[in-house]
Amino acid sequence: VYGGRVYVVSDDGHLYCLSAASGRLVWKFNGAPRERRVLGNGRLISTWPARGAPVVADGTVYFSAGIWPFMGVFIYAVDARTGQVKWTNNEAGMRWMLQPHHSPAFAGVAPQGYMVVTGDRLLVPGGRSVPACLDRRTGKLLYYPLSDYGKVGAFDVSAGKTFFSNSYMVFNLENGRGSFTRNLWGSRQPPACIVDGEVIYSGNHYEGELRAHAVRIAEVEDLLGRMVRKPVLETLWSVRTGGKVHIKAGSRIYAGGEGFVKAVDVPKVGDEVPRVSWEAKIEGTVGSLVAADGKLFVSTREGLIYCFGTKGVRPTTLSRRKGVFVKTPWTARAR
Repeated sequence: VYGGRVYVVSDDGHLYCLSAASGRLVWKFNGAPRERRVLGNGRLISTWPARGAPVVADGTVYFSAGIWPFMGVFIYAVDARTGQVKWTNNEAGMRWMLQPHHSPAFAGVAPQGYMVVTGDRLLVPGGRSVPACLDRRTGKLLYYPLSDYGKVGAFDVSAGKTFFSNSYMVFNLENGRGSFTRNLWGSRQPPACIVDGEVIYSGNHYEGELRAHAVRIAEVEDLLGRMVRKPVLETLWSVRTGGKVHIKAGSRIYAGGEGFVKAVDVPKVGDEVPRVSWEAKIEGTVGSLVAADGKLFVSTREGLIYCFGTKGVRPTTLSRRKGVFVKTPWTARAR
């Protein structure tokens, strides 16, 4: 959401710009090189689906189309107001490079997940590979250390000024050198971490624990005996929330799980133990949390949305609307 508009990508390869007030289509941009359909998830989609979710910064929308490097991957920067292309990178997906098994082959970035902007860098997650880093001003690929870390990766990225987190690793934003942190996370695929200054808050899938870690960039010896600048983490505190989804807003961290949402007050300097300030029961399992306008919005995997505020009120229940699917000739052809 940016400037009164909503930007959405689709499996048809397009980036859509909608009016936030009315849902009216303002413009759409096709990221695929041409119209070509393929069966995907039980329906006909573009051969170059847009799985690189958009991010907006300084009036520019960044997104990508294409998930198979050998068929072409297209990463774009377009004007948020007009949809005009500022730059395109169509080379990041087709490079002669080492693979995770350390054998060279043509491959590259396969964008799948939420892109992130931090400073002049654009981070592009690869689903099950480490994120790639591009210069967001020019689109130039800065690094993509695919072979260094094996099949490590997730669809979401959390970034600060000097480092970013993806899967169970923390990376130096400057050079892409990463540190394994599975012993701190406690699971192979933790949910998205919260980055706040030089602190990372991480959730633990299996133990339902929330942990805070201080991060610094230091000279560390790697497995080959080389001294490289990598992130070093120190655990500050932990608290059991039972949640699998966490966000931070103000001085609180909100946790959500199966049938509940709760707020945790972050300890101030000198305090040792974080505390749960409130908890509420909900129907369903929390899928995502958003804080805005002094309220907490909770969406569930079952399709319910909850809104929590500061005042005690009688909750308003809104009826569900059935989904509306636009029928096209492709619907019948896919069937």
